[in-house]
Amino acid sequence: MGFIDDNTLDVKRETAEFEAIERWTNHDPQNRKNHFSRLLEKVCFSEISNEYVKINVLKNSLVGHIDFRKFVLSGLNTSSWLPGTILLAIGGWSGGNPTNVIEGFDWKANHWVNVTNHQEGPRAYHGAVFLDGSVYCVGGFNRLEQFNSITTEHG
Repeated sequence: MGFIDDNTLDVKRETAEFEAIERWTNHDPQNRKNHFSRLLEKVCFSEISNEYVKINVLKNSLVGHIDFRKFVLSGLNTSSWLPGTILLAIGGWSGGNPTNVIEGFDWKANHWVNVTNHQEGPRAYHGAVFLDGSVYCVGGFNRLEQFNSITTEHG
């Protein structure tokens, strides 16, 4: 388990890392399932296709109730994947209305991942910054009111 904790681990395919964690956990689920969530934080899901995530990750019984958004955002917090591997599109306008949709694009894997926090309301005309492992949205407008608040997504 220690080698997966090492942030210098360089794998050719992040799916192999996910599958290794899955197999290791399934070998002794009673004693190892508590480590599963912490180990998933080491997988760069932005390097994995949406199709693989839908079929193999989200439907995995070990993933269960885990808030999967934090694993996508945690990829932003690892210096070996920066700079430039992930672009976030946060809120804005969609279909003539403000939206709360957050999508991350990984240009290496050439795909978008939806990481929307459905508890946040729509926000347009705002500023956003990634700082110390968190995404901050400042100000904005939701068609009814102008915000002078800050919301935070922790990676």
